[in-house]
Amino acid sequence: MTTTLSAAQILALAPDSSSVKSSRELSIPRKWKLFAANEVAIWGECIGSGKDPYQTIVDLAQTAFKCSCPSRKFPCKHGLGLYLLFATEQHSFQRPEAAPDWVTDWLTKRSTPKPPRIETSTPTDHQNAEVEIVRESRRQSKVAGGIVDLQIWLSDLVRKGLADAPTFGYKFWDQIAARMVDAQAPGIARQLREMSSIAASGTDWQQKLLDRIALLHLLIEGFENRENLPADTVADIKTAIGWTSTHDDLSKSPGVYDQWTVIGQRIVEEDRLKARRTWLFGQQTHQIALLLHFAYGNATFEYPIAVDMVIDGELVFYPGAFPQRATLKSYVLNANSRANGTWNGTIASVVVGYSSAITCNPWVERIGVAISDVRLAIQGNNWLLHNSESHYLPISSDYKRAWQFLSVNGGHSQSVFGEWDGESFWPLTILDNGVLVAL
Repeated sequence: MTTTLSAAQILALAPDSSSVKSSRELSIPRKWKLFAANEVAIWGECIGSGKDPYQTIVDLAQTAFKCSCPSRKFPCKHGLGLYLLFATEQHSFQRPEAAPDWVTDWLTKRSTPKPPRIETSTPTDHQNAEVEIVRESRRQSKVAGGIVDLQIWLSDLVRKGLADAPTFGYKFWDQIAARMVDAQAPGIARQLREMSSIAASGTDWQQKLLDRIALLHLLIEGFENRENLPADTVADIKTAIGWTSTHDDLSKSPGVYDQWTVIGQRIVEEDRLKARRTWLFGQQTHQIALLLHFAYGNATFEYPIAVDMVIDGELVFYPGAFPQRATLKSYVLNANSRANGTWNGTIASVVVGYSSAITCNPWVERIGVAISDVRLAIQGNNWLLHNSESHYLPISSDYKRAWQFLSVNGGHSQSVFGEWDGESFWPLTILDNGVLVAL
């Protein structure tokens, strides 16, 4: 077969806990009218509450799902249930000489590139370039206008002092943030809204708030002086302000090919917008990459991906002085490969690595780090990682799975992967005897 995920990997693709429960209930043969497989896909007809069974397909090469059920969840419980059944009872699946039309039609559409759109009047490359130049110029003008207002606001804030900042209330910060949204600078707007919570965070809020103000001032200075800065630095400035690069634009750039292990994943949600950060580790390049995907409300992420999967693929990194975020240019899942047996990172290298990152790009919010031979310990009310050299990293106070972490590693020294933001560490996975365990 092209690829076969383990039951744990398949369940990790579920959009929520109820889908996990339902898919397990559907992973038994009597729930299916038929189930079959070939070298590239599995398919089945699931007996449901309606007159006709649900037609379900799983593309094994790229772990893609298709189902005729009305569920808005992705993958749906039928796709996950069929894949779970296949993972445990491959020998029970029929192996017909040819797949039915509803299977081959979907697989053909997935593998056939879309033809170029034909228009009666097709703009030339020169015309497209001119349109893009005009659009970019207009946006820069809007941002520049917002930057002027932000400079005045910051000057007034610093002149008055920060002593009363905890009493300002959310509206004080949101008004200037809304102005930045109007100026097409959503990245700055997000930073301003985060500053409202910093002011009410308790201990050391003064230093943290002043640091944010300094970074905003540096961002303003960088934007106004962008014509004299290196291209990578300008790219970081634009990203911090809120410019985005499209997948189509990035796909034209050369990529980095490797076997990329999914070594960590974290989903955060704010105002119904879910952000999924997926961290990859190149088994040959030893490079760490970040895939970032978003889903709003009840929507699901673009495609399922989970810890311990290995991707044979080409990544294109976003432009910047500290390349970390990337997009998949082409890929195939590799079920026969696993994470490297050891990681060589140390606590000292985490500190040095983060210092190097913010030297390249002062607006880096976090980096992915792999650390070997560390233990989890508690000091007072605070959890931390420490090693034999008496170095330690504080665990984030918001991290609520420390006891789960401790139960997995039993207090022994192990390799850990997680996110470091310069102040605290957020554990994501443990490498246990060559197997990645998501926390």
